[in-house]
Amino acid sequence: MAFITCFGEASMDFLSQPQANEQSSEALPTTSAIANVAVAVATLGGSARFISQLADDAVSEQILTALAQREVDTSLVQKQADKQTTLALTVQDIKDQWFINSAVFHFSSNTLTEPSMAETTLTAISKARKQGNLVTFDVNLQPHLWPNGKVDQAVIERCFASVDMVKLSQQELELLSPEGEIAFVKSVVAQGVSFVVITDETNAIKVIAKGIYSEVTPPTVEVVDATAAGDAFMGALLFALVEQGDSKKTMADQQKLEQLTLFASRCGAHAVTKPGAFDAMPSLDDIAQAVD
Repeated sequence: MAFITCFGEASMDFLSQPQANEQSSEALPTTSAIANVAVAVATLGGSARFISQLADDAVSEQILTALAQREVDTSLVQKQADKQTTLALTVQDIKDQWFINSAVFHFSSNTLTEPSMAETTLTAISKARKQGNLVTFDVNLQPHLWPNGKVDQAVIERCFASVDMVKLSQQELELLSPEGEIAFVKSVVAQGVSFVVITDETNAIKVIAKGIYSEVTPPTVEVVDATAAGDAFMGALLFALVEQGDSKKTMADQQKLEQLTLFASRCGAHAVTKPGAFDAMPSLDDIAQAVD
């Protein structure tokens, strides 16, 4: 399988997990959405690559070690000694050859929050498209990452003309398009988007493409930690699209889109039954057992 290339920032948080019959806790690492998606792909057996720039520090080493343990390719991660652990790649850093053996280029709005980061992201998108990558965009709005907490909708909308698939939540849709779902879908499809996925917590997932409007009901499970739900869903959807072989053809087939979305929803549902992010990502065996 060609790489699913995940482009974005990385950070390390810690979750407290009580030990059996004890009051103490153990630190479990979690990280950013894009890194989580890469781990989700790799855990399912796909080829995942993570591209970012990290500080040359202990936190970055923990992140890289955790990714490597889960068989995510980190060979294109750049290190810089005098920076904090967040994306700081420049336009000049992005190389055409990064995308030659890649099938998908995946990113989120978290690398659009500053003008220089946005230009770097748009450059990466352009180079990925030139190499024939399917470009996928998980909107994943995090207002606290934007200057003064205000999302720049213009830069987000600028991306729609260069992506093949958009995934966003119902809440994000309402923020980006006060005119409603129909207006949003018409707008992005007119710009060239082939496939739109709208999630709404435990409610039905909307699957929209040219001539296709369907809904997929996710499984009902007992939630332990919802941290990884969306990222597990996204990684599984990308994995399944690449497994189909011809992604463009798949995105025009309603039955296949419904099947892939159901599979992805099962992966998201499985992830919420465990704490953390990396360790919550399901394997194919996990999903097969859950279905049985």
